[in-house]
Amino acid sequence: MAAKLRIHLGAVQSLDYGVPKLRIYLGAVQILWKDEIYWGCDFTTVSTFEADLTVGSPAYPPVVGRWTWPVTERLSFNTEILPSHNRTEQRIPKRRGVPEHTLSTRLFLEGDTEGASFDAILHTWLKEIWRIPIWSDREPHDGILAGGTTIIPVDTRYSDFSTNFPRRNCLIFQDVDTYEFALIDAKTDASLTLQSGLSNNYSGRKFIVPVRIGRAIEAGKLERYHGGGLIAMTWRVEDIEALTGFSAVMTYDGYTVLTEPAVLPGDAGQFSHDPDIAILDAGTGPFEIVSNSDFNEVTQSHGWRPKTKAACWWLRQWFHNIKGRQEAFLVPTFKYDIELTRPLAANATTLYVVNANHVQMGINDMRTYVAFRPAGSPIIVRKVMSISLISAAEEQITINASPEQAFDTGDKLCWVDRCRLASDEIELIWHGVGKCEVETPLVRVIN
Repeated sequence: MAAKLRIHLGAVQSLDYGVPKLRIYLGAVQILWKDEIYWGCDFTTVSTFEADLTVGSPAYPPVVGRWTWPVTERLSFNTEILPSHNRTEQRIPKRRGVPEHTLSTRLFLEGDTEGASFDAILHTWLKEIWRIPIWSDREPHDGILAGGTTIIPVDTRYSDFSTNFPRRNCLIFQDVDTYEFALIDAKTDASLTLQSGLSNNYSGRKFIVPVRIGRAIEAGKLERYHGGGLIAMTWRVEDIEALTGFSAVMTYDGYTVLTEPAVLPGDAGQFSHDPDIAILDAGTGPFEIVSNSDFNEVTQSHGWRPKTKAACWWLRQWFHNIKGRQEAFLVPTFKYDIELTRPLAANATTLYVVNANHVQMGINDMRTYVAFRPAGSPIIVRKVMSISLISAAEEQITINASPEQAFDTGDKLCWVDRCRLASDEIELIWHGVGKCEVETPLVRVIN
């Protein structure tokens, strides 16, 4: 039986230069067909391709244990920083600025049966893929969700629900016996549309939970008690993407301004001034100091304690927006750094202040902004243009624009520093839904 070849052609070009030839354009490949003995070909543009493709839904371990507070969420960015002598930095976000994402908690296993069941789950699934419900993002739902329902009315604004593949998973959870996973087809601020109808009937209080896909990268020792157990678990998320939609509360000079004072650990914030020098010492007595930069390296502690889902969501979006150490922002000290010695008119740009040796610092690229702090109103940020000495008791500061509001003698201003995060590693410690804490040091920069 003669062999047959059927080719579905995009274009055929016949060339007759004495010797019959046929040029076949197949995608980006040209096939030159040459036969010097005879010429005769049958071609058709009809093609047939048959294949069997079976796609099975991946298996996952069931929902196990109860997540206990605190839950630790870690964002790990990857920024390369190229510094110069004047402290100008070129900051390059790697992985397109998308962070690694891990979640850690202690699972509570109720009863001996659940403890034994989790032993079996670890044996089977510890090396495999898990569905990870983000319980810190859960949204409550009251009322009835009947089987077959495809639209769930729920507030999605401050939770990581996604319609992007493969981040489309969510969990409908009523209790350990009544729950199911579903795929999100579309969402609005007030609802989720599922790809297919619900399998179960739900009523009363339940939770709608965003779900990520990832792997268990660490399992602590399973502590078995009479009637229960505890185990620490850490998962790394695979279906990561950057959170978008960030909107700054205030901006100035192209930078986001942090408008809330830092929450400081203990009773005091820690500020470190590193001269960034090298000591050249031959061990003979005399030595020399060489500076590596024009300015000191100044780091300062900073903490956040948001207490609502909206505030927590804003903070997470902001961390994604600045890509860890990539972007700089403005941070008021919220201290009484500067005190007016004379009244200031709303249209004035010259400030007379208590002499605090600001003139020694002078105008420099490291510290160039101040903020007015009107009672009951947002701060007002302005750029410092000059500092001069008036007398032993008074200095003069000129700003680039008037505050558009009058201030009295004795009113206080504060310095505003341009900073970036000191570390690409950010930990959000969740103490409940809409309650988290973050502590990470900042570094003052000039760009």
